Amino acid sequence: MSDLWSFNTGRVQQKMGVNEEDFPAKSPVSFVLLDNHHLTEHGIRYFCQLSKEFVLITQNPAHPAFLVKEDNLHIIMQDTLDLAGALKILKEDYGCSRLTVQSGGTFNGLFLRKKLLDYIDIVVAPILIGVKILQH
Repeated sequence: MSDLWSFNTGRVQQKMGVNEEDFPAKSPVSFVLLDNHHLTEHGIRYFCQLSKEFVLITQNPAHPAFLVKEDNLHIIMQDTLDLAGALKILKEDYGCSRLTVQSGGTFNGLFLRKKLLDYIDIVVAPILIGVKILQH
């Protein structure tokens, strides 16, 4: 079972279509997204609708999230990416004590290199994101 806090990236969510998808039903899961420019205002509203709490980590002072006013939207603005600092804020300010990291290899590797993981479960999913299949 996944934790009730999930870390994702805006890039992956953009590829999954959240910038155009209909708004989902509310979930008991709180989402943390790292994004500087992939999510649109619609994508931010999508996650506000989906999430119990939605925390965006960004270094972009012009991110569309700053245009959205929702009670469950929280923004962690950083000058440079500081995952350890963001995790500390998540725990202290939002009560996030366990977080499932569901991102791609780049950020999974970054969490691992920074020694920010307590344990690793490897899940092989039958879906690839971002792959084009060319047919002749």
